[in-house]
Amino acid sequence: MPGNFKSFEANIRFTPFSYKKKIWIITFSPKLYFTAGYRYSKWIVKDLAIDITGKDIEFSKSDLEMSTSIRYFGVGYSF
Repeated sequence: MPGNFKSFEANIRFTPFSYKKKIWIITFSPKLYFTAGYRYSKWIVKDLAIDITGKDIEFSKSDLEMSTSIRYFGVGYSF
């Protein structure tokens, strides 16, 4: 099953505030952050053969191509 897989991702993260808090011997550094990004993936397969019956009957496809494109935005908090 020859083919290739390509993936690309770019994102940015912004932290508007952060501070350190020490409680006894443990130090916490809570952060509020915003993130935004883009992810693209593409999978190309040549000469694909799949047996979906369990009786050695193959479904053949000469070229299979799948791709996904995702844009995202998020808000998070870590400590």
